[in-house]
Amino acid sequence: MAEPSEFDRKDKTVTLEVYSSEPLARMAAGRLDLEGIQSMVRSVGVGPGGWGVAANIPHALDTWESDAVLAREILELMPAEIDELLHSTEPPSSRFPVVILAVLAIVAVAIVIQGADAIFGRIFQ
Repeated sequence: MAEPSEFDRKDKTVTLEVYSSEPLARMAAGRLDLEGIQSMVRSVGVGPGGWGVAANIPHALDTWESDAVLAREILELMPAEIDELLHSTEPPSSRFPVVILAVLAIVAVAIVIQGADAIFGRIFQ
């Protein structure tokens, strides 16, 4: 049974990385375990019962906040600040595809109107 001191930790858990599958997350957790760092693998999103097999849904690797820097070094992950900066910056949105779709829609409507005018013009002459 676990010692009571293991459950008396006051720091929070942080997510180190989200992996595309459970086996990848478990391998990373094994590397941390070899170095003596406690970690936890948890499913992200709907969980194992939501989509059937749990192995092919994303899984997050969490560890204690006090161990996070060392764990990132062991797993050769980017520091949390840089990772957050990369994920928080959104690329500038381009209106180019929207403009093209609008122009194509206007051209299509104009062609339909001209075709209808030609057909109904002959009928009602």
